[in-house]
Amino acid sequence: MALSIEVAELNELFLWKKAEDADPQKIKEELADVFAFALQLAENTTLTSIK
Repeated sequence: MALSIEVAELNELFLWKKAEDADPQKIKEELADVFAFALQLAENTTLTSIK
């Protein structure tokens, strides 16, 4: 659930505008959140072992 929320927040940065008009810092922050939740999901479902 949290992953889908973070992906939606990332998507919102591009909504109704060109990609180059999106704030690069906010994109980095949202991408970091998406990656963190994706890795947590992978770890919790034993898809991968993060060491």
